[in-house]
Amino acid sequence: MGWLKKGQMLRSDESGEHYRVATHRLYQGGFGEIYGGHLLDDHEDDGMAVAIKVTDHAVSWHGEAFFGRLLQHRPHVVPLLDAFVVPGRRGGPTPLKYVLVMPWFEQGTVDHVLEGNQAWPEGAVRDGLRALLEVLALLHRRGICHGDITPRNVFVADGQLFLGDLGIAGLSLDDGDQELIGQTPAPFQPPDLQWGAWSPAADVYQVGLLALSLLSGEAHSSWDVNGKALKALTAGDHLKGWIREACSPARRRFADARDALAALDGAPVKPAPAPRTIKGHRVVLTGTLPVPRAEARRLLEAADAVYQNKVTGTTTVVVAGQPNPLQIGERHGTKLYDAVRRIRLGQKISIIDAQRFQRLVRSGSS
Repeated sequence: MGWLKKGQMLRSDESGEHYRVATHRLYQGGFGEIYGGHLLDDHEDDGMAVAIKVTDHAVSWHGEAFFGRLLQHRPHVVPLLDAFVVPGRRGGPTPLKYVLVMPWFEQGTVDHVLEGNQAWPEGAVRDGLRALLEVLALLHRRGICHGDITPRNVFVADGQLFLGDLGIAGLSLDDGDQELIGQTPAPFQPPDLQWGAWSPAADVYQVGLLALSLLSGEAHSSWDVNGKALKALTAGDHLKGWIREACSPARRRFADARDALAALDGAPVKPAPAPRTIKGHRVVLTGTLPVPRAEARRLLEAADAVYQNKVTGTTTVVVAGQPNPLQIGERHGTKLYDAVRRIRLGQKISIIDAQRFQRLVRSGSS
């Protein structure tokens, strides 16, 4: 049995508005219950449809009401219409219930959308990501983490995304990770998350997971993030690479929403100019080359270059051969994505094709 009854009237001491509960309990989460309802007019007739969230967790309610007021009138945030306290049921263990009122989203949440197994087109996903990241960038600049950006907490209206449920959001005046008042469900946590150590980068991880779900048309958890899932997406190499970086381990992930937004919308990275000689360079090989990999490595060593099997902080040249059918993107595989990330962060890396590589090793070994 829920805390509210269908047909029950609620009055807000805060706004003076009256509401009627129109449904039985629709959803029960970690801190509260959701009901459908209506704002009543002066004649107590049903007006605007609303969602009524009720909880007995005072701290969560205060937090969500605070952040709701803070983000009032911001685009792509579920608006907070009202927040008030009502007596609980007689004989109940908690005498007070804490209520939040938001607009009713007819299309529901991303979770509801994914039930139809309909993938979103790349353009719509990019627009949605941009909207969410702009809100999060505003929060992250002020020391606030959302902490629970799951498909159930992102709402949909007319093909646009709206961030909701800031019930466990945290605000800190100190640098570093935050300890939130609750815990996002395990399937949506970054795998390397340490308890009590939420960060803006962890928010970005959840946005990346959301993008993966929308592009595929099915809900993905942290355990589903892999090259196979990314390869299956109908999306360009750039967006696949963005999702890969957003869902990477914390040390390789976007630091915050501002960083993630810049990478999503920024101009393509510019590799360093191609070297005139390969001598002394640290070189990574990727893709299919005109010669076997072992022979290419021998040619590098004969030209006084250093072969590396992965892109590192010392890599200076990446040789990009023809794409192979196993790589994540149409043109990009793991090594090229790693190189692009490091170039964006300021590392000087040249990306050359197989023909230039052959010219360089021949001239270097002669």
